[in-house]
Amino acid sequence: MASFTSDPDWTPFPQRSSSRSYGVSRSTQFEPAAYLYPNHQFALDGIALRAGLLGAATAGAFLLTSNGMAYNIAHASAFTEAAVEWYFFPGLKTHRALTAFGVILVILGQLARSYAMAHAGTNFSHVVVMNREQGHILVKTGIYAYIRHPSYFGFFWWGMGTQFMLGNPVCAVGYALALWKFFSSRIREEEKLLIGFFGEDYVQYRATTMTLIPFIK
Repeated sequence: MASFTSDPDWTPFPQRSSSRSYGVSRSTQFEPAAYLYPNHQFALDGIALRAGLLGAATAGAFLLTSNGMAYNIAHASAFTEAAVEWYFFPGLKTHRALTAFGVILVILGQLARSYAMAHAGTNFSHVVVMNREQGHILVKTGIYAYIRHPSYFGFFWWGMGTQFMLGNPVCAVGYALALWKFFSSRIREEEKLLIGFFGEDYVQYRATTMTLIPFIK
């Protein structure tokens, strides 16, 4: 669930944000096909870099016009760079291997994030609960057995994949820095809560898993 502007999207850990390891029980039934539709609550957030501000997911939260300034700036920058470079420097857009690599990252990121949300079930939420509530469990099976914060992992590499796919060298660097700064701060603060909730159990879990996001243990 991480920005291109300062306020409000840069807030790394707002009072209402998202947790990938625990959450509020939901009555909504998981539908695998729903990940294909951008207006569904389980859909990939995209490169909005504002997962911490989504709160309870609604259809409008995933629309381009309602995702906030960071989302619009991110996408506008990417498409502007792609168009300008395609016109002035077409050679930058002819690297098929790089494009294919980007597509692979987008697919892998989407699958990882989607599977993480599905596997966590009612323990997944777009809202971080500041106090442990009844029914919260530490998910350590499935993809969580190998990757800590797999939804963040998926988000990071999905975002990077979009820029490799477009062949955008400038935005690739910008996305990398923005995403890394968001998730680095977010994971650090979120894990303080998780240790408070689950104690030594989470400490041991953290020691045996990786985030697979560069330079974030």
